[in-house]
Amino acid sequence: RTTTKKTSTSTSTTTTVTTMKIQSKHRNGKRSGPLLLLKVLLCLIVTIILSLYSYSIQKLRARRDNNNNNNNNSPKIYQQAALLHSQQQNSNNNNNNDNHHRPPKCTPEQRSQILKQLTPDRCNEKYHSWHQKCSFTRATKCPDSTWIDSHYESIHSHAHAHANTKTPDNNAFVAIYVGCNKGYDAVNALRMGTGNSKYNKNTWAEQLKESYGSVCNQNKANEFPIDEEAGSVFGGSVHCIEPVKAMANRLKDTAKTLGWDDSFFVT
Repeated sequence: RTTTKKTSTSTSTTTTVTTMKIQSKHRNGKRSGPLLLLKVLLCLIVTIILSLYSYSIQKLRARRDNNNNNNNNSPKIYQQAALLHSQQQNSNNNNNNDNHHRPPKCTPEQRSQILKQLTPDRCNEKYHSWHQKCSFTRATKCPDSTWIDSHYESIHSHAHAHANTKTPDNNAFVAIYVGCNKGYDAVNALRMGTGNSKYNKNTWAEQLKESYGSVCNQNKANEFPIDEEAGSVFGGSVHCIEPVKAMANRLKDTAKTLGWDDSFFVT
């Protein structure tokens, strides 16, 4: 009897210990579930970040290689252009009766000279256009449109010769400037189109009170010449489209103070 009781007690103790271990594992399993899910999510996030980084590196390398290939293949491009040019000339010679053919393209030598004079450096998206560092911008940022001055000089000369002839209102001068900046070009255009000497840049500069000059020194350039004794004045207006709000307000205030707001409009 004594032996049997000990065996039964031992079996009961073993069963109890086994049950406790199973319950402990079950509890640990419940606790480790969220941690395991968190680890998996972190691994996925890290994998995605590494994949995006690798993709961006490959894209940058491909762009660099493409630029290098374009530079290396420039002679081939010129050869193809020369071949196309010769084909067009042959086609034009065969169609002598066609007087409306397209003009020939630049020769390879001309393209080479253009590439030397207008280099593509600082003309990409890395450089802002308002810095005016691109070769195309430097070459065209300060145009000297002397032809329009000569045109309006002849108009005023004709008007002076026929001073008694009244100019119809529908022929009034209208100028539009997209990007008016400090307004010096617009003032000179209004002076040129109307023949009114009251529109002058010195008066405008004094009222504008701008400490910095213009990019192309428009404030120092000669004004349109007017024969004040002739006294022929045309109707006209200038419309300035200025995207910078602060400068647009200054232009409006200046025109209003000078009494030019009936012909100098700012948008």
